[in-house]
Amino acid sequence: MKIKTVWVSTIALALAACQTTSTPQYPPNPNRPKPTAQDIAQVPDALVEDRCESSRNNLQYQACIAILYLRMPVLDQNRRDHFGEKYDRETWYACMQSGGDHRYFRNPDCDVYGLRRWDEKISKPYIDMPEIKWPKSTVLPPPSWGMSNYDYFRMLCEKEAGEVIYRTTENVEGVFQMRPTFYPTDREYSDRYVLEDPYSITRESLSVPWEAFLQPNLGEYNFLLIWSAAIKDKVLSAKKVNEQIDFTNLTSTYVLFYRDENAHPGKMYNTFDPTRKGAWTNVPYLVTAMLTNQINAKFGYTWRGIGDAKLREKGIAGGEQIVVDLRTGEVLAWRRSFMYSDLRSSEVSSWWMGAVHCNKEMTMPTAWFLKKVLKPINKK
Repeated sequence: MKIKTVWVSTIALALAACQTTSTPQYPPNPNRPKPTAQDIAQVPDALVEDRCESSRNNLQYQACIAILYLRMPVLDQNRRDHFGEKYDRETWYACMQSGGDHRYFRNPDCDVYGLRRWDEKISKPYIDMPEIKWPKSTVLPPPSWGMSNYDYFRMLCEKEAGEVIYRTTENVEGVFQMRPTFYPTDREYSDRYVLEDPYSITRESLSVPWEAFLQPNLGEYNFLLIWSAAIKDKVLSAKKVNEQIDFTNLTSTYVLFYRDENAHPGKMYNTFDPTRKGAWTNVPYLVTAMLTNQINAKFGYTWRGIGDAKLREKGIAGGEQIVVDLRTGEVLAWRRSFMYSDLRSSEVSSWWMGAVHCNKEMTMPTAWFLKKVLKPINKK
């Protein structure tokens, strides 16, 4: 209790100092309630975790965003690409303060000033699993003198991009997504820096990945295992898979999505018809889910970004994915590619959803790439 009291007092002092500095874009709201140290101490942890989006009144909201503000790091120029282009914690706080009740964390005015890269790398499921050895270095060849940004992008595509399959395996039942992916906001898609790997993110089925891997006629595996942390932005979609699970409060380490022909009696799914070109058909919806703390997969895949802030300043982003044997750490296959988006407008510098790719082959969805390496047990 003494530690929390000291921490709350520190927040109060810091906020008092902050009040003397006004931000021209967002002048102080004279009607804004000013939270005390006691108000801040009473903010539930769950509300802070929810980015203050369900505050019961303006006072609680102001106390909650005060906590978020103090937790925001100062811009680190040595890690410039880990922060959004317009990252400024003071401007973010002034913007959030200037609104009335319920100015949401991800609102069009304020969110852009608080964007930060999600840096957590969860990619080693077994303690005794050997360290993954990525086949290629992250150090990229520099551009030639006088080379344009687009020509440099084409050079990287020619010299660095590609796909290599060392070994395939048959009758694979399922896959483990070793590193979570999240659904970016439009602000993140249009930021030059904040997405670590726009390539891998845009190759994923982000809202319903289990359908791309499991649901006929496209999905051909029996199960997909993902971290519970990855469900946070997929709650509504996941609830349709199993309404008995509270996806807003998961207590397990992982969520196992799997096929069950009896899971949804009468529920149909519209998908392509493999027997007729360009035609669609309805098939039974088979995907359900359960909570687990165990990993039952033999194989997994993960991803990482390539390049640094200097590469992003040229409108180029690189990323790569690898397929791994979870028992040995062996890399079965990898692919690396780059994207180019250098809009340089006053509002948007990049738009990764519409970026130029190295070639058509490298736009293949992640699930399709995996199926080339890990042949699904239900492959037709």
